[in-house]
Amino acid sequence: MQRVEPTPPNDNATEFGEIVYVARADRASKMIFLLGGGFSLGTAGVIWPEFSQRFGSLASWALTLWYNPLFAAPGLIVIVAAAAGIWCLLWFLFYVRVRVEVCQHGICITPGRSRARWDEVHEIYYASRRLRNTPERQSLQLRTSGGKRVNLPHRFQDMDQLISIVRERVEPLLLDKATRTLELERRVSFGPLVTITHDGLMLGRRRTTLPFDQIKSCGVIGPQFRVLDQSKTLIFARLVELIPNATVIGRLVDKLRQEQ
Repeated sequence: MQRVEPTPPNDNATEFGEIVYVARADRASKMIFLLGGGFSLGTAGVIWPEFSQRFGSLASWALTLWYNPLFAAPGLIVIVAAAAGIWCLLWFLFYVRVRVEVCQHGICITPGRSRARWDEVHEIYYASRRLRNTPERQSLQLRTSGGKRVNLPHRFQDMDQLISIVRERVEPLLLDKATRTLELERRVSFGPLVTITHDGLMLGRRRTTLPFDQIKSCGVIGPQFRVLDQSKTLIFARLVELIPNATVIGRLVDKLRQEQ
């Protein structure tokens, strides 16, 4: 991924303003699908001579599969391997071309129709995964008030930088929306598990209220959203992907604590 110079006008630049950042699929993802496709098609090619000699045609194989599935098993391997190979190569071709364009006023993924203006984004879902002895995998999903979704899976280069740039543009707008909702409705909900009122945080399905002056920290730590009280006791912890706008909650809580 790299910061790019202003580009000639195109559909995305016209709709969302100047392109300020471009992300492409990482090399590992492309190699996985390329090697997977090659291996699957190679397996199908190795078995094909026996398949052709035994059955002659797909129609004959299909008839044999109906009456004698065990005898037709090699043919099933050919069909499955060929289908898997084609599927992998199609994904490889997609990842060779795909790019995320972060613009002044929105984001889009090309080729395709995944796009959204920053001021349309209603929710963001952040996720973080770390398997044993592997780097952290981050992903982000943007949802608009009109129901559109823009998915940023972990298969892009420098994913942490891409997510950081997107959050810089979205979170201030979401924070303003949450603040206005709180002023008008006296509460703002972040899914069924977290609600903020002027009195504090309402957590969990039991809606236990934790006053602001009892909160030590509140925010995303690794794959979880966590709330600790002043004694640093863990009060609440959930997978961050279960809580919409989880990265905004801590910023709103800090803002309300400063105002009190």
